[in-house]
Parts: sequence; structure tokens; C-alpha cells
Amino acid sequence: MIGPTGATGATGATGATGPTGATGPTGATGPTGAAGPTGPTGATGAGATGATGAMGATGATGGFGVVTVRTASGTPPTNGNTIISAFCASGEVATGAGYSGMPFGGIATENAPLDDGTAPVGPSGWRMNVNNNGTTSTITLSVVCVAPGVQGATGAPGMF
Repeated sequence: MIGPTGATGATGATGATGPTGATGPTGATGPTGAAGPTGPTGATGAGATGATGAMGATGATGGFGVVTVRTASGTPPTNGNTIISAFCASGEVATGAGYSGMPFGGIATENAPLDDGTAPVGPSGWRMNVNNNGTTSTITLSVVCVAPGVQGATGAPGMF
């Protein structure tokens, strides 16, 4: 016969920790979260437009300048050309020009203001270039010159 079972023995000491296991696979992406609440309204930008300022005082009237027509002449040869220049007096400004006596077959290839630096502002004379393919005749170039007007007490010089 077998005898009776003995009493249970005391629990043994805890054993050493085993090695770490391998990393498992990445889990599935979770669902998108709900939208957050709307943020507060920002501050308003620049202030209101200011009122229109008062109109300034009227300046003094400048005087009118003296208008003078000055001329120069030239005679282009047949089948040739001539440059004609008409100048204003020092301090005058050329405002326009015209010519007369253009021969039949003559062509003005240039008709323009020129500036030699003697006018206070703008051109100081006028120049034209004539090509003549016809008869010979004398051409007169007329330039309109204006001297600046008298300066007012607080105004700028008058011009025309």
C-alpha cells in the first residue's frame, strides 16, 4: 500500500526574467477625429478714413510772358538738303514753329524743338531739315518764343 500524501512544500523563489519578445506588427490607422470648434473673430483692421482737409489759399497770379516770333531762312539746293535752325533769345522758351516757302518736291524730314540750355525750362529753339527734290526756293522757319512772366508775391513765375 501506499502511504498518505505529505504536506505541500513552500513556494520556490521567482525565476529570472526571460528575454524580450519580437515587436508585433503595426496596428491599423484609427478613424479621423471630429473637427474642432471655430476660433474667435479677429480684430478689425485700420480705422475709418479721415475727413477731407480744407482747401488751401489761392496763390497770386503770375503775369503773362511776352510772345515773340523769331525767324531764320535757308535755301536747299536742287537735289540736296539744308538744315535751318531758329533760336529764341536767352531766357525765352520755344513753344512751337512753322515754315513757309517749301519748294515743290521739298520734304521736311525733321521739324522739332531743340535745346541749347539757354531756356529756363523747355526748348530754346526749333530745327528743320529739308530734302529738296524739286526747284530751289528760300524757306523761312518761324519759331514762337515766350519770355517768362513776372513772378507774383507768392506764386510761381507765369509761363504763357
